[in-house]
Amino acid sequence: QAWATMLSFGQAGYEHFAAEIHKSHIRCQEIVNSIPGLFVLCKCHSCIVPVSSNKYNIYAVASVLEEKGWNLATGQNPPYLGICIGERHSQILDSFEEDLRSTVAF
Repeated sequence: QAWATMLSFGQAGYEHFAAEIHKSHIRCQEIVNSIPGLFVLCKCHSCIVPVSSNKYNIYAVASVLEEKGWNLATGQNPPYLGICIGERHSQILDSFEEDLRSTVAF
C-alpha cells in the first residue's frame, strides 16, 4: 500500500500523510493515558494503539464504542482494544476522545 500511495500522491504527499498519521498516533496515546483507569498497553511504533484497563471491562468499553460507530479490534491475554490509526484520525480524534470519556464515565 505504501508504494501505491507514493505513486498516487508522490513522495511529498506520502510524507505528509505519514507525518499526520504519526501525530494522530501520538495524540491518541496521550488521550488514552489521560483517562484514569485506561492505559496504552505498550509503547508502540506502528499505527495501532492497544488500550487496556485495570478498572474497566475493556470488552464492554469496546462494545459501547462500537455502538457509537467506532470500528475497533479486541484481543486477549491481556484483554485490550486496538485502535488502528489512519489518515482521517487527525479530523476525528476529538470525537473519539469525547466518546471514550463518556463511555467510561458510566
